[in-house]
Amino acid sequence: MRFGEYLVAEGRVTADAVQLALAQQRRRRVPLGVLAVRARMLQVDDVDTILRHQVTSTGWTLFGRAARALGLLDAVQVDLLLSRQRESQPRLGELLVEQGAIARDDLPLLLARHRRPHPTLKRPA
Repeated sequence: MRFGEYLVAEGRVTADAVQLALAQQRRRRVPLGVLAVRARMLQVDDVDTILRHQVTSTGWTLFGRAARALGLLDAVQVDLLLSRQRESQPRLGELLVEQGAIARDDLPLLLARHRRPHPTLKRPA
C-alpha cells in the first residue's frame, strides 16, 4: 500500500488532500530534459529535438523513450535520469505537512507505521 493510500485508510487525511499533494509533486518534478542538460548528457538543441519527436502522428511518447529512439540517450542514462528525477521531487509526506493536512511532528511516526509489516498479510515462504 502506498503512503497516501495508507493515510486515507487510517483516516489521517482525505483523498482530496493526497490528490492535491500528488499534483503538487508532479508540478515540482524537474523535467528529464533539464536534468540531462545539467548532467551534460544532452545539449539544449537535443532536448528540443526530443520534445518535437515526443508528439507523433500516433500520439505521444515518453521523453526517455523518444530520446532512446533517436539514439540520443541509452537505457542506462534514461534510468539514471529517472532516478535523479524521483530524488528531486518533494516527498508526499512533506507536501501534506506543507498543506497542513498532517503535523510535521506526526510524520515520522506515520512513516514508521506505514513501513512496518501488516499483521494480517502473509509473507512469502
